[in-house]
Amino acid sequence: MGEPSKPVLDFMAKYKVDSDEIWEVHGKTWVVKHKALERVAAEVGIVWDRPAMLECNSNDGVAAMCVFGKLGDRMEWSIGECLTVRSDRAGGNYKVTGNQPGYVYAMAEKRAKDRVILKLLETHGALYSEAEADEFEQRQNPHVTRPADIVPVTQYDERGQPID
Repeated sequence: MGEPSKPVLDFMAKYKVDSDEIWEVHGKTWVVKHKALERVAAEVGIVWDRPAMLECNSNDGVAAMCVFGKLGDRMEWSIGECLTVRSDRAGGNYKVTGNQPGYVYAMAEKRAKDRVILKLLETHGALYSEAEADEFEQRQNPHVTRPADIVPVTQYDERGQPID
């Protein structure tokens, strides 16, 4: 395991993130636990607006939402997506095993919120959320988007009907 970069060490010191709440994936990609990010967000006073649902189809194991957060006079947004890994389709970023139910909305929210927190704390790119770590461990370079990662997104109106 390598030594965390200065931005990672500064983040840990400033927000009192313990060494057991952070780890390295594939050398130089540092990951922080979701619960640590949620704790820090509450401590610094990040305020959340209502999310915007972009995709919502739990039967197909798909959810995507845009989350908006504010810290002082700064506002950031990010999209959280979740596509359950299934044997009948390529791609996916959320593996469900055995009889475990898939919580696609919760995972999409975790990803979006964690990304917004990291942006508001000005450490995105130096740190990633554990909500993305499973996918990193499956890839040699977590920063590369593969064609199989891109899926068509259906938008829905307020009644849950697909928009053409």
